[in-house]
Amino acid sequence: MIHVNQKDLLFILNQHHDHDLMTLNTSCQQAIDLELEHKPQVYTTRLIVLDFLCRQLQPNAPLLNWALCFIGQRYCLTSILFADPSFDSFRQKIFHQCFNLLETEAYRDLQTHRLLYDLLSDLRMPSCAWLLEIEASLHMQYQYCLQQCEQILENQVIRPSLCTLHGQQWIENIPSNIMAKSVSIQIRLALYQELQPVEMTPLLKHLKQMKTYEPRECFQLSSSFRQFIQVTPLLLSSFNNEIDSMTEQFFAADEKLEALCLDEALLKELKQQPFPIHSFSMDLLNECFQILGSVPSRFMPHITLINISLMQTFLQFHHNQDITWDECCRLCDSAWGHAFASLLDRAMFENCPASESIMIRSLAKLCSCSILVYHLLDIQYSKQLRIQLWKRYSDHRTLFIQSFDHDDTTTSNNNNSSATNNNNNIKKRHSLARDLTIVQRLLFT
Repeated sequence: MIHVNQKDLLFILNQHHDHDLMTLNTSCQQAIDLELEHKPQVYTTRLIVLDFLCRQLQPNAPLLNWALCFIGQRYCLTSILFADPSFDSFRQKIFHQCFNLLETEAYRDLQTHRLLYDLLSDLRMPSCAWLLEIEASLHMQYQYCLQQCEQILENQVIRPSLCTLHGQQWIENIPSNIMAKSVSIQIRLALYQELQPVEMTPLLKHLKQMKTYEPRECFQLSSSFRQFIQVTPLLLSSFNNEIDSMTEQFFAADEKLEALCLDEALLKELKQQPFPIHSFSMDLLNECFQILGSVPSRFMPHITLINISLMQTFLQFHHNQDITWDECCRLCDSAWGHAFASLLDRAMFENCPASESIMIRSLAKLCSCSILVYHLLDIQYSKQLRIQLWKRYSDHRTLFIQSFDHDDTTTSNNNNSSATNNNNNIKKRHSLARDLTIVQRLLFT
């Protein structure tokens, strides 16, 4: 066998476009084997290989999957990443890059997704490393802004006299540049303004005085939709009660939930069209779909009734429209899927179990609303979309919870402390299993 020395390795890596993956793989392994055989004090060859591998962990990199596969081999993990503390910084760097790739590459290619998941699991990074990446992630920072937005607006509705405090919280937690770009935040603000005008006026006035909110520069509900949404259907109260009842069924069931118990009398009323609509506008339906993707928990039942009525009306006027009923149903399903995705993203890295999560509770309410929509309109949800949402949540959630198993407890000489940590990790694993069961039930019932 011809061994590849360091000089040969550098040439091959610099000219990697001229070599096939098998040559690249073999050259890296042989160079590492040669260094291991001579046991040098400085791990030059392995550092060269690691640097090359890290440079491949980039979006759209042609050798991305090869690099993920090479790093994930037990050979590479034991011979390099876990061989000596001097490689810890590279292990951290690889983890950082893989975490970022989850948001850009993982769901474009199934092979990339599988390799990323396996490698993140094999890196065995502790929970503190995960929490640092989550905190630094721009995507998760935005999800945090959405969560704070809803919480502040909800607090304002409950305690409108505290508008100054809520205004300060808004300024501290929702940067003006994010608000200016985020239609989702603007939609939430518009809905609260329209449906809770008395409570919201003091806060909006305060935000305008602080030059944080300028209505002319934000998303505004159309005049048609505002007239529509101000009508409170007689069955909204009973519909709210039904949604609450369905939501509780999700959390009460210990085993797989085969079917929800629905109020047949209410279903009969809903088929009569909750909102009386005498003409139809596709623009109005598209606006409803856009709002549906960002609807706060408080207004889910109200917007759901509007969605049902507009879809029912579409059936009456579809012959005058540019799209078919099937295309309309796909638009509707996409809007619901967008709403599911936002809540799942905010829930996947929570420290509390799903049964105590405000986000999962909101997701259950959203799923209850969607079930009634799909049932009443006799349409099917996209299984592929739901599976994608499920895979994203379950994979991220599993990796995050497992990271608590990798927390370093060896520094403690206290056996009681170690036992406590082990018990906490066991509880977290049990919590993970319950989390996945609840979310799977929500998405596929």
